[in-house]
Amino acid sequence: MWDEFAGQTIWLNPPICAFPLELDTSLADEFSPEAELHRGMLAALTQSLTPAQSAQIRQSLETSAAEVCTRIGITPDNLGQLVETNPLVAIDLLLRIMQTDNLLPYTFCFIYMYVYLKLVAIAISRPCISCRCR
Repeated sequence: MWDEFAGQTIWLNPPICAFPLELDTSLADEFSPEAELHRGMLAALTQSLTPAQSAQIRQSLETSAAEVCTRIGITPDNLGQLVETNPLVAIDLLLRIMQTDNLLPYTFCFIYMYVYLKLVAIAISRPCISCRCR
């Protein structure tokens, strides 16, 4: 019977490795708070979040450093999409961006959206020539 387990006794006293043991520390990066915030912002860009998800992202934005806003994937190009789908998250993001030196591109984006909304409001309020509604 001992002969069956003779090959298994190596696990009781493993041989010493001849090479240095190195740990992969990048595995924990995907579970960092910044990575969670990044995943939440990607979801906020594509769909309307539930109130609980929105509150979680807003709380993460409040506790994170101001510079994290530029690293989580929100650019001036996709800020309009965030304003459409989740305006409360966009407001909190803008408040965090205001604390950084990178405010100017985002300000231009908001000015463009404001002018666009004003033009749409003017176009809606004007009656069309062919329409005899009034």
